[in-house]
Amino acid sequence: MSGCSAGHREWHRSRRKLSWNSLSRYSSVWDGINGALKIFSDWCAEHPGAVENMAVIIGSFFAAWKITSLATGIMDMVSKIGSLGEIVSKLGGLVGTVFNPWTLAIAAVIAIGVLLWKNWDTIKEKAGQLKDWVVEKTTALKDGAVGAFTGLRDTQSQARDV
Repeated sequence: MSGCSAGHREWHRSRRKLSWNSLSRYSSVWDGINGALKIFSDWCAEHPGAVENMAVIIGSFFAAWKITSLATGIMDMVSKIGSLGEIVSKLGGLVGTVFNPWTLAIAAVIAIGVLLWKNWDTIKEKAGQLKDWVVEKTTALKDGAVGAFTGLRDTQSQARDV
């Protein structure tokens, strides 16, 4: 740059200064992004079950979306065939409104099925605990009713003997 004019040298200096300031600003933004990603990564490491369940739910909605896209494509193909296509195209508005709830229903069924499958051991254990609790309460209720009726019978018998 020794052969450059003073104005040209000043332009190079200001460009370097601008680059350094921009880099400094971007560096602090990048540090903030890295900090947020670190927090998220730590949370994911501490909660793998929740992350897996979210992945299942998101995957289920994606699968349901693809299924309804396939069905819509089939309906479009059938509508282009001819006279049957006229009927199908008249139902096109209905098909559009039907598939949105269907998408949600299919996604929910898939997600419920996968979550049941993944958590079957826990569900089975809790169902066993619920069964034990119901049996215990039912037995206590039966014993209480039998005791009450036995007491009533005895009281009625004693009243008759008097």
